[in-house]
Amino acid sequence: MMGDFNEVRHKSDHFGSVFNAHGADIFNSFINKAGLEEIQLGGSMYTWCHKSATKMSKFDRFFVSKNLLNTCPNINAITFKRYLSDHRPILLCESSCDYGPVPCRFFHYWIEVNGFDKLVMNSWYDAPSHGNNAILSFMSKLNFLKTRIKEWNADYKRSSNGVADKLKEELLKIDVEIDNGNGNADIVARSKFFHDMLNKKRSQSNIRGVLIDGKWADEPVKVKCEFFHHFSNRFGKPSDDRVEIDVNFPNTLLVYQKADLESIETTEEVKRVVWDCGSDKAPGPDGPISLIGSFCKIIAKVLTNRLVGMLGDNVNEKKKQALIFKVDFEKAYDSVRWDYLDDVLDKFGFGIKWRRWIQNCHRSSRGSILINGSPTEEF
Repeated sequence: MMGDFNEVRHKSDHFGSVFNAHGADIFNSFINKAGLEEIQLGGSMYTWCHKSATKMSKFDRFFVSKNLLNTCPNINAITFKRYLSDHRPILLCESSCDYGPVPCRFFHYWIEVNGFDKLVMNSWYDAPSHGNNAILSFMSKLNFLKTRIKEWNADYKRSSNGVADKLKEELLKIDVEIDNGNGNADIVARSKFFHDMLNKKRSQSNIRGVLIDGKWADEPVKVKCEFFHHFSNRFGKPSDDRVEIDVNFPNTLLVYQKADLESIETTEEVKRVVWDCGSDKAPGPDGPISLIGSFCKIIAKVLTNRLVGMLGDNVNEKKKQALIFKVDFEKAYDSVRWDYLDDVLDKFGFGIKWRRWIQNCHRSSRGSILINGSPTEEF
């Protein structure tokens, strides 16, 4: 089913117009009752535009049945430029592209699988070591363990495919009953249930392509390259031109405080940080922060614990809480000018050793963008 439905499904499908929530509810209810699935739209967000360009809406859509989507899971729709019409033409096509290898991921449910804990223990003991170099031995053991887990996961998936084969056998029996004229409401319901079980992992959220200078590109190499350039420009090192700090701060660290902050870390300090993570979690309540690995996260937590005891000497605890402006830290954190922050720490009296610890955590960090599960180059 396709065409101009003259109705939108969500508020975000309108621009410059009043959203009709009642009409959207009726439209969505019709789609659900009909058992239809909307085809993902690539290119422009809106398909209709007023001649004054003050109003835009997503009126044109493609809907297909779940059975067709199960048969052709890589269907997608692409919008093109408007010419004589106030609607954009839409092309329905099917594309299946390989975006490259997917990195190893650890899933929490593996812990509950029988025999997985023994696999980890045996692999850890069997892993080769590097003499007295503890860091190299640790990294080598992790790589060895990752290889063993990948092999185990492949075997586990093959054994799990037996469940899918059983479902297909059930579907075949149901099809035979329907062909023999024995179909009824219960048979149809069972058929729908098994189809949903087989295709429950299918998703329309994959990236099908991207607009590059107004042209649609769906080749994996071009798509990954465009994402790489976009995010590397955003998170990369900014230009050297910046404001210099030419003032003295009234409150600075004392000599003994600086020495305490830069003292050699103890085993107990590191152990307390790691143990605070929990037995099945990465460092921090939400895992490693953006672009920062687990080791740097542990170092950052050790530095934070040291700093907490000295905040009272430099920040007046009697001052009332106040808010000057609000920052979206999710977007701002990875675009902070760290050289400027280093100047601020220097003015507060933090030593060069302390500041280098922080700098090394950020300068050694690398990031990549996952496109349909496959990473781009690091930046």
